[in-house]
Amino acid sequence: MYNFNNGVVNIALGTVGVGPIDWIGNSSVVLWAVIFALVWQFSGYAMVVYLAGLRAIPAEHYEAATVDGASTLSMYRRVIIPQLKGATISASVVLMVFALKAFDFLFSLVSNFRPPNGADILATKMVREAYSNQNWAFGAAIAIVLFAMALSIIGPYLVYQYRRGNL
Repeated sequence: MYNFNNGVVNIALGTVGVGPIDWIGNSSVVLWAVIFALVWQFSGYAMVVYLAGLRAIPAEHYEAATVDGASTLSMYRRVIIPQLKGATISASVVLMVFALKAFDFLFSLVSNFRPPNGADILATKMVREAYSNQNWAFGAAIAIVLFAMALSIIGPYLVYQYRRGNL
């Protein structure tokens, strides 16, 4: 998709007169290219979670809001969005953990395993320090920081679910 010569994005931009852009090699656009691709990759997961949340709302709630004279905007604000709180929290936690572990995505995107400045994340830095630079202690320290970050996201979620009686 991001290939300089024959990537889909550059071919599409070429049809409107914009020259090819080095999406991965240019440090000013690489972060935006990676963010866009990750959002694209995980948007389907979020849609499935929200679809399940929408289908879990009983039809009686919609009917009661309609009988009470709720407009479409107030139905969303007072009926639908509050009942999607659980789906939003669950999707947010999972997507944050996926964002922390985006190593596989960057590894497959960058051929020489040297992400350009601006696209390096903790997971790629950890592997590069441990295996390429043979700096095992620094790689292990980065792994502990990644673990602490994941735990700081998942821990409060598990406490929240335990207090609600879902665990």
